[in-house]
Amino acid sequence: MEDLVRAPVTLASDGKFAQARAALERQLEATDDGLARADLLTSFGVELYNAHLAMAHFEDQGSLANALAQESLVYLHRSIAGYEKVFGRRHPLVALALHSYADALEELSKEPPPEVVEYLKQAYQIRLETLGPNNDETVANGFSLLRRGVPAASTDPKEFDALLARAAQDFEVAKGPKRSEFLPRFLSAYTSAAVRYLLAGQRKEAFRLRIFALESIAGQLDESPELCLSVVVDNSEWADAARQVGLSARETETNLDPITAALLSQCAIP
Repeated sequence: MEDLVRAPVTLASDGKFAQARAALERQLEATDDGLARADLLTSFGVELYNAHLAMAHFEDQGSLANALAQESLVYLHRSIAGYEKVFGRRHPLVALALHSYADALEELSKEPPPEVVEYLKQAYQIRLETLGPNNDETVANGFSLLRRGVPAASTDPKEFDALLARAAQDFEVAKGPKRSEFLPRFLSAYTSAAVRYLLAGQRKEAFRLRIFALESIAGQLDESPELCLSVVVDNSEWADAARQVGLSARETETNLDPITAALLSQCAIP
């Protein structure tokens, strides 16, 4: 697919957007295969995004890089309707297109718009229905939502208990065979959830969630090379939140600090 869109992407990378669009439209009109058309839209959007990344670090290419970024969003968004036309609205490829557009929209926005979460929610519901709760795509989508604040911190004890139960289920999935890359995502997602509870003034819930996440991954450090880095990064996120709310050393030294210290020791990090 990268080869198929190489010509219009090259035109766009030279700033010739009108010609690039026309070239792609000719390719779209040349096929009656709806799936091929949707794939072309996706590929063009992805390759425009990649071209943006390649230029983004060069000051003299800033305006062109931004233009490529905005153009990529247009085609990634169009691909959603393309897959819906072929498969209907409840299909894994539609979910993938929704998720891809949400990720790009967030990456390319200074302040991620609320639509990001809405697209991720739609993708998650489709994956739950079509792929099931334990599918890799569903689990990854769920972690993405949790990282972005869904569900948010709640004062309802039942909702917190449900979140804790979900954490237990997510951990069992994340530590499964051939899924070690999900362990850092698990820790990151539930660190973010714990931080939201901490910032909302619900310290007891924040500690319970944070301790559960750390104790869960304690026996998994050998399974995922990335997990030690995640421990450091997520501990920093928690520490920043603790400073914001004025969390005292006394509040952490009896329960959280020993667990964190043991994990950092296992990772050979002072």
